[in-house]
Amino acid sequence: MKKFKLNFIVLLFPLLIFSQTPKFNKFKADSSNWWKAEHFIDSLASISWNKGLAYLFQKNNRPKKQINIAVLDTDFDLNHKMLKNILWTNNNEIVGNFIDDDKNGYIDDYWGWNFLGIKNKDSSLAYVLVEESRILKRMDSVSFRSLRLKNKLPFGYEDVLSSYNSTVASLKDEIKPYKEIEANYTYIMDTLTKLFSDKVTLQNLSRYTTNNDTIMGYVNFAKYYYENDFPYDEFIRYLKLKELSLDICMNLNYNNRSLILDESEDFKDRYYGNHIFGKNISVLEHGTAVSGILASSVLDSMDMKNDKSVQNYPIKIMPITFTGIGDFTDKDFYVSFQYAIKNGANIINLSQGKTFSIEPKILKKALSLAERKNVLVVMSAGNQSRDLDQNWRFPQSVSRLFDKEFSNILIVGASSKKIGKNLLDENTNYGLHSVDIFAPGVDISTYLPFNEFTTKSGTSFAAPIVTNVAALIWSHYPELKASQVKNIILNSGVAYDGLVNIPYDEEKKLGSEKDIVQKPFQNLSKSGKIINAYNALILAESINSN
Repeated sequence: MKKFKLNFIVLLFPLLIFSQTPKFNKFKADSSNWWKAEHFIDSLASISWNKGLAYLFQKNNRPKKQINIAVLDTDFDLNHKMLKNILWTNNNEIVGNFIDDDKNGYIDDYWGWNFLGIKNKDSSLAYVLVEESRILKRMDSVSFRSLRLKNKLPFGYEDVLSSYNSTVASLKDEIKPYKEIEANYTYIMDTLTKLFSDKVTLQNLSRYTTNNDTIMGYVNFAKYYYENDFPYDEFIRYLKLKELSLDICMNLNYNNRSLILDESEDFKDRYYGNHIFGKNISVLEHGTAVSGILASSVLDSMDMKNDKSVQNYPIKIMPITFTGIGDFTDKDFYVSFQYAIKNGANIINLSQGKTFSIEPKILKKALSLAERKNVLVVMSAGNQSRDLDQNWRFPQSVSRLFDKEFSNILIVGASSKKIGKNLLDENTNYGLHSVDIFAPGVDISTYLPFNEFTTKSGTSFAAPIVTNVAALIWSHYPELKASQVKNIILNSGVAYDGLVNIPYDEEKKLGSEKDIVQKPFQNLSKSGKIINAYNALILAESINSN
């Protein structure tokens, strides 16, 4: 969700005074596939994806196995024209007959499952509590101390309370300038709507002229926001999102879990939610955007206009909704892993994380299940600009907390476009012992709900690039184990020498612009590398031949 600074506008009726601010970049659907180019060309830190596809084509190496990618995320737009033909389907289930045909406990789970679905209704939760709210709602400092000792939690009650108060204060600070402008913006739009015979658009605003200075002030006000991709509907949507985040996610006196009929303390109770997707995609675009990166790479391999070839392509996306705006629960994490694995997922893409977990053993249990079942887990490192060797994040820190090295997990940081001191994305987490590899995570072309397209940045969108490479390898060399695919990716990446700027952690006051901290890129992850698809395929071919 983009942030829009409002402190550059001073509003005086009937005079409106404006100052300048940088323009938002418009997206062009074919302009942001830079990461697929050959690395080093034009100094791009790309991954040679296209070269890898060409290598497979030259060898007439066709896919030999269907790879099911479970995307554990927010709501999904399953009707997106670029996604609908590459979705996993449960062929033992009949669509829409309201019967659990395959007797797996999930009625009509033809395309996947929504663990936030409201029971017996065609809807689901969009907003959920953050973990801090759940903890503070459930226990005081004394009871937390007992739980901390029992579960060996690496954080204290004070840490949770401080994080909660900081988040509440931040939301209030974000909401305040929007509320100050909301009434004026609404009044102006009501006035312009009455004046215009057609819908208020940027084109109409640009053409409109009048000798009335007040009305022209209104027009210029609206035009300014529309030019910066912040029309009235988007303004109100964003304000409502922030207000609901404060009212629901941070509410210590509210629990909407009862709507999904989940026994939250009973980890054996896993049959809740529903099969409905797409009801919240107007506010939850993350799941669609993550899936879009997977889909766009599949479509690189074929004629996009040939629906039949797309449907027959052996890489499928299994959508599983387990979070919304807020934090996933440890239980939802666990049951989502169970569902994905029991339904044949080969790879789990997890572009989610949270600061606190009160049941980290449950997270470990889920990850261990995936390891035993030969399922590769690709997860984003997070976007807090922090060293994960020194800071906790879950499930990313499970391995560190329990001193267990998982053979099937890849934790992915985000790199930027250009080779040099700014090679890291400005918000990525990193860690010599906590992050496995980096992948492009800046200006990545993907899809949005309602057949829209966009670019995204962050580790959430670096992770599916690694998932793409893993799926490409595994579909062509199906004899490999998950641990081998992981090692191929780590060993075949491209190492970059030299110092890079460390992302600025505002809370820790590290890497500020006045005192930039630099470290060798090779010391920011276990591999010290950026993924490379072509090298990975060459190495996979070599290992598979032996």
